[in-house]
Amino acid sequence: MLSNKPLKQFWEIPETAQQRIIQLNQYSFAELLTFVDIVIDGFDLAFIQSNFAKDRDAIVEALIGHPDCGDIQFAVLDFPDSHLQFLMDEILKVLPTIDIQPDKKLILILRGLENAIGMTGDYPPMLADLNWVRDAYPSKVPHPLIFCLPDYAITRLANFAPDLWAWNAGTFVFKTPQDTQDYAVNQTLEASKGITNCEVAERQERIDLLERLLMEYSPSNGHEENKSDLKKHIRVLNALGIAYRTRGDYSKAKGFLEQSIELAKTDEDLESLKASALYELGWIEDDWGNKQEAIALYQQSLELKEKIGDVQGKAAS
Repeated sequence: MLSNKPLKQFWEIPETAQQRIIQLNQYSFAELLTFVDIVIDGFDLAFIQSNFAKDRDAIVEALIGHPDCGDIQFAVLDFPDSHLQFLMDEILKVLPTIDIQPDKKLILILRGLENAIGMTGDYPPMLADLNWVRDAYPSKVPHPLIFCLPDYAITRLANFAPDLWAWNAGTFVFKTPQDTQDYAVNQTLEASKGITNCEVAERQERIDLLERLLMEYSPSNGHEENKSDLKKHIRVLNALGIAYRTRGDYSKAKGFLEQSIELAKTDEDLESLKASALYELGWIEDDWGNKQEAIALYQQSLELKEKIGDVQGKAAS
């Protein structure tokens, strides 16, 4: 649907989220400005890659408010429905409602499609349809399209809609500002504490958030991990291990916890997190019926808890 969210003038407001993400990504933003300037008034395709919705919104606001874009008409279309299948049909419903200015180039910015694309599974229906109807876009939607998506959604689009992806004229990658990462870590991990008591749908939503956060620590994102980031990375891995264990997906849970333990080996200050991961692994082995393996893991956890003086953790182990 056509967004009616007010878009602030980025260049008139100091110290905003727009400024932080644009200052961190000056080169990517300059490339994006060049694209919208030179793109022809007809169908074309580009992507804004940013892993958090609030950052993607800030980039869009900064783009629309930039003084160099005075001769461009932007229309922001929001499609948050996770069951969306026929994107072109939805765009065609919205196009007649846009008051197109004849003296300006119209560019459509699409948001929210990561919900329909999903993080896992084969052939999301929307991507299958995108690939199938690709050849109809130039005639039915004769305007440049900019998809705003997190990295995993762009990867899935490239994999499952390769014909459409072949028309990609540019992917503009924006790194996540530190304040966004810190807020996401604190909010997501705090929410994950009660994950064992969540309904299935809410549990999956929290898992999705944790996995999205985990991507921020991927070396493929050019992330250089300091000690503080390493601790957050391990906390996210532990939270994912617990989340998948409570869902009964022990293999995935074990994989995340083993990654956590491997990372925690690098620093004695991380022994509390390592002990927690060992305890969770013991729980998994116990549920699998591997009693001796479980006892060995509980014993390792206990020894670390005793070493660091964690009385509550020692009692649990």
